[in-house]
Amino acid sequence: MWFIFDSIFELWVGRFVRSSEKGYYGFHTVLAVIGLIVGIILLFSPAFAMSLSVAIVAMYLTLFGIVQVVRSF
Repeated sequence: MWFIFDSIFELWVGRFVRSSEKGYYGFHTVLAVIGLIVGIILLFSPAFAMSLSVAIVAMYLTLFGIVQVVRSF
């Protein structure tokens, strides 16, 4: 559920990013959509979620950290 809520929030915040930076808006939107897709997959496939949850969380948090670093500049 966290992936889904966070991705929806990131898509909502993307409306404000679009007016300030065009290149970052695309990157931000792609990451939010990927997070939404991952969240839906995890919601409907618990066996897959259990087997790969550590790798998926690590990848998502790494990408989230990159977004935060890019956002800080």
